[in-house]
This record gives sequence, C-alpha cells and structure tokens, in this order.
Amino acid sequence: MVSLEVAENAFRDLNTTLPDQLQVGWEQQEQKALQDRIQDPKAMDIFDVQLQKALSIKSIEMDLMDTQGLDDDLWDSATWIAHGFNIEEAQITLKLDAHQMSLQATESQ
Repeated sequence: MVSLEVAENAFRDLNTTLPDQLQVGWEQQEQKALQDRIQDPKAMDIFDVQLQKALSIKSIEMDLMDTQGLDDDLWDSATWIAHGFNIEEAQITLKLDAHQMSLQATESQ
C-alpha cells in the first residue's frame, strides 16, 4: 500500500496548488458528467486525457544543434545533453522495473 500512499500524497500536493476557481469548475464538470453518463455516454469524454507525444531525444538533439549553430563544440554539447537525457530515461526505466520486481516478489511470498 506504499504506492497508494505515494499517489495520494502526490495528488494532494497537486490539488493544493490549483486555483480554487479551477478546482470548483472541474468538480462541477465531474458531477455533471457522472449525472449525465447514463443518458449520454459522451459526457464521460471529459475524463479522456489528451497527451501530446513527447519529442524524441534525436529531435531534441537536432533542435539544440540548429539553435546553437554549427560550431563543433556546441554540437558536442548538444550530443552530450542528448546522452544525458538517455541516461535519465534509463534510470527512470530501471527504477520502475525494480519497483515492479519488488511488488511481484512480495506478492509471491
């Protein structure tokens, strides 16, 4: 249940940073959608989160190179930053995999 506590704390932290007017508006939309869902299933579409696909590491690297110019040192810096992104991504993946393995290990015991 540690994951649930972490998620609840993160939600609480996020929720406290919202302006009151925005939070009230969202709560009203939620209530309306839940009330209307039987007659109009499309009312639940407000819960369908639309996320934009993140840029690839290569496109970020190319953008940095274009922005910084054609100097070899700057190209090397852009490549170095892109490698840093790859390392961070690998660290996140490793952390998620380790967490998933620990959950599976505790479930099997």
